[in-house]
Amino acid sequence: MEKQVKIFEDDMGNKSGMRVMCMFSMVTAIVLAIIMVLCVATSPESFSTNVMTFLLILDGLFIVGAFAPKAIQKVFEIGLEKYLKKV
Repeated sequence: MEKQVKIFEDDMGNKSGMRVMCMFSMVTAIVLAIIMVLCVATSPESFSTNVMTFLLILDGLFIVGAFAPKAIQKVFEIGLEKYLKKV
C-alpha cells in the first residue's frame, strides 16, 4: 500500500518549504486582488492612479513569487546544461 502524500510534501513524502512559500504567495495575491476590487467598487474616487499602480505591481510580484521559485528550483535540480538542451 502506497503512502498518502499531502499537499505540502514532495513525491517522497518530505516536507517542502518551497510549496508552502508558493502557496502563501498565491493566496496573498488573490486576497490582495479581492481587496483591490472591493475597494474600487465601493469608493472609486478615493483611490488615485498611483495607489492602484502600486497595488497592481505588488500583486504581480506576489504572483511571480508564487510560480518563479519552483521553475528556478527545477532548473537547478536537473542541472543548467541539461535544461538548456531540453529547451
